[in-house]
Amino acid sequence: MMRHKWDAAGIAARTERTLLRVRVQEGWLHNIRTDPKRNQRVNAQECVVCYYTTRICGQGFTRYNCADCGVEHNHGNTCVPLLCTSCAKKRAACERCGGNIYLTPEQLCCDVVQICTRPSPHVCTVNGPCNGWPKTPENTGA
Repeated sequence: MMRHKWDAAGIAARTERTLLRVRVQEGWLHNIRTDPKRNQRVNAQECVVCYYTTRICGQGFTRYNCADCGVEHNHGNTCVPLLCTSCAKKRAACERCGGNIYLTPEQLCCDVVQICTRPSPHVCTVNGPCNGWPKTPENTGA
């Protein structure tokens, strides 16, 4: 086995790679906070975190069962969603993680999660379809 001596060039290269990772994650955070492609994201049935961040997937069709209806579906890669499109739309949920697609950046950054107390299901004027998901006081009329 070949041994590599760790030197200043190795440290510099690894440091540059770490700084690149920080810049990429800062870009993700900026997009999560500003949601610049909100319409496309909602049409893709994804929450802000799943839409603006990446994951490592394998190439190849993969079967999965929807966590809600249990029906088996095929997906184009190994990063299978949690919910099928139909169930995700019915619940205003993210296909990938099952979270609310209408969560706002403010709700992601606050410490207190408030549950909407209006009868379910209904449509909130700001966040769209509501099934008792976390809401701000402005959306619930509280």
